[in-house]
Amino acid sequence: MMNKRVKIILKYICSLIASLINKGQYFIINRAHKSMISRLHLRKVEQSEYLKYAKWIRSYGFKPAKSDFMLFYPYLNHLEYGWKIVPAYVVHNYINPILNPIEMRGFYEDKNSFEKLISNCLPHALLKRIHGRFYNADYVSVDIQTEADLVKVLECHNKIIVKPSVESSSGNGIKFFTKKDDSWISASDGEKLSIELLDKEWGDDFIIQEVLTQSSFMSQFNPSSINTLRMVTYRSVVDDEVSLLWAIIRIGGAGSFVDNAHSGGVYVGVDADGKLNHYVCNQYGEVFYEHNGVDFKNTDFVVPDYDKIVDFVKDAANKVLHHRLIAFDVAVDGNNEYKIIEFNLRGFSGWLGEFSGFLKFGDKADEILKYCSRQKHLAKKVFFQIG
Repeated sequence: MMNKRVKIILKYICSLIASLINKGQYFIINRAHKSMISRLHLRKVEQSEYLKYAKWIRSYGFKPAKSDFMLFYPYLNHLEYGWKIVPAYVVHNYINPILNPIEMRGFYEDKNSFEKLISNCLPHALLKRIHGRFYNADYVSVDIQTEADLVKVLECHNKIIVKPSVESSSGNGIKFFTKKDDSWISASDGEKLSIELLDKEWGDDFIIQEVLTQSSFMSQFNPSSINTLRMVTYRSVVDDEVSLLWAIIRIGGAGSFVDNAHSGGVYVGVDADGKLNHYVCNQYGEVFYEHNGVDFKNTDFVVPDYDKIVDFVKDAANKVLHHRLIAFDVAVDGNNEYKIIEFNLRGFSGWLGEFSGFLKFGDKADEILKYCSRQKHLAKKVFFQIG
């Protein structure tokens, strides 16, 4: 057993480390936002609105972040309470770790586990590797020892995707392969898929899926990437009801296989009725009215059956009982069925919503801030437990 005094000292050290991480994150975010303000040539701050914002955020015991207000308010000033901008450092350092406890994330974040909670929610899996062992889509162990074994599993599929089962946000670690004869060749670097490559690139935990054929509505924005709806849900700390906070469509650049903004993509806001904004933004918040030859300014796009997609993500959010703030990336396939490509518990990229004209917490900001301001001690956890 650990000595009681040693345990107290270790807890103090953990609290100190968490405090240093929080201060560092505040500095990093502030510097990044100032850089973007300069890039966008944003200069004016409406002082009366800023004072309302500063008073409001201080009422919950948090320090105002002027750079957040300067950066996002120009995109939100059309809203009645557009000044209710929750600083990014508050989200990272307090809200996210309190609503989505660090110690409970592992199982839910693993794509190879999620279909245990919700069946048929992901693109069809051809092969899963879980802690070093291979399984089929039904979690039955399969013996993959040779290239012939791998070919047998994949032979009926011309296009496949390999991705880590965890830590694949922003397209990290994802590769597309196209079949040529009896081999599958990477679209990005020409490498041949093999057991050796799987071991080297993805290790003990990954998933091989068929590549979706997306719906005609989603494909019109960019046919080379699977364009996804980023839909952020919140399960209330008051009544446990799930709300959709905001949604956007992420659209890849011409010829790109991925749709995220950090890889040259853009995103467009989707309102409560499924109507798209008349502008798109890049990762810096720069506004464009046309992308990939699609005219957003003069076209009224509406997501088909949007209410059904909202119900789909709300149902999924209700299955993730330990976490309350979830960002789902949802694809619509050629049969107009909905598939979860990715979901994020560590961060939901609230800036995507704010640049698209939505408050990152919608009308739930006061509820969330009130709860998290009273639970600040829960945010001081670091990445290991003291036994």
